[in-house]
Amino acid sequence: MKYVYTLLISFVSLASFSQGSTDFTAEDRAYLFHIVKKSPILDNSIGRYFEYSGPQIRLMNKELNYDSIESYIINNPNSLFIRKGEIEKSPKGIIAEAANKMALWELNKMLLASRQSENDLERYKTQYNQFEGILKSKLPPSAMKTENGNLEIQKKLFAVLNPGLSFNDKAAMLATFNFLTVDDQLATIEAMNYATNAYVEKRAYEIFLQLGGTATTFKNILIAAGDGSETSGLLNEREKDENGKWNKGLPKAIGLFPYDAKIIEASKRNKTALEPIRMPAIDFETAGDNKLTQLHFDVWGYNTKKQTTVVIERNGQSYHLFGSNDTRFLSPDSTYSDGKTFQAVVNELEKDKVAKLWDKIYGKRGYDYDIETANEKRTRLKRKSTRTNTSTQT
Repeated sequence: MKYVYTLLISFVSLASFSQGSTDFTAEDRAYLFHIVKKSPILDNSIGRYFEYSGPQIRLMNKELNYDSIESYIINNPNSLFIRKGEIEKSPKGIIAEAANKMALWELNKMLLASRQSENDLERYKTQYNQFEGILKSKLPPSAMKTENGNLEIQKKLFAVLNPGLSFNDKAAMLATFNFLTVDDQLATIEAMNYATNAYVEKRAYEIFLQLGGTATTFKNILIAAGDGSETSGLLNEREKDENGKWNKGLPKAIGLFPYDAKIIEASKRNKTALEPIRMPAIDFETAGDNKLTQLHFDVWGYNTKKQTTVVIERNGQSYHLFGSNDTRFLSPDSTYSDGKTFQAVVNELEKDKVAKLWDKIYGKRGYDYDIETANEKRTRLKRKSTRTNTSTQT
């Protein structure tokens, strides 16, 4: 089995009292309700502040059909009352997570609509133009073409924007485009990553303010780690609650998780020229001026055999957090969940393989000892030779 880890990092500096004043549309309110109710952590934290008074539409298995409830709310806005005053008292990380998921939800729906018809895209036209504008600014020249006097994206690239495609699918598709060199393929992936993060961060901040969040600095970053393949539980229509039970999840949108990529050595390439960097790193700066800086993590796509590990480094100190597949929380306790941890691999290398090599080089009978012994022997021989020569001359 192949594995993928995905990570959202919300970086929120608190100090400002500015708030968004724009009300949510009926669609926004319905999407937000849908997201919170399908996300166990959000539902437990702020779900009670969404008061739905419409019919309880259920599936055949008696579970609530949130897709149908969402449609009902859009057509009957008064059926949902959101206690924004209570939500804004919640932890800023929770508000940021809800904002990020809503921004992702919208981007996913927007990209899906762009693949259907102009009528489907109409409601997202303004947002889509913003996303496309960001993407155009980062794509390599070979990915663009002149059409009616305007610089436009090569039509084949729109297929790669399908949010349901994994990294490997995208890389394989890009490799078939003869107008892209290998360097251009990498630049195209990086442009798509940038556009996704830039758009989602901007939209998430708008939603964060609308929900009553306050911040002087707001960073919302999506980052993916692993081999780039699809895995069970990764936005695959389901996610677990705190008791390990499966709930319905967000729409499948594996393609919205940006992998840092690198070019594969020519002799090792198969169908693709790109591969993901498995352990990416992000650099942050704290807000400074004695302002509180909060980090909030939301990890999707847990691995049951190798425990997800997040390492935070600051001022030469490292702090390790270990993920639980059942609760989806992070903890400094490495026994928090099953599976081999990244730290365990490091410890094994240090105590076993590295230690043996260290002893072989620097130990009592290591290379250093052999070199020192040989040097001493050479010195003694030189001295003996010098004394012998002196006696002969005399």
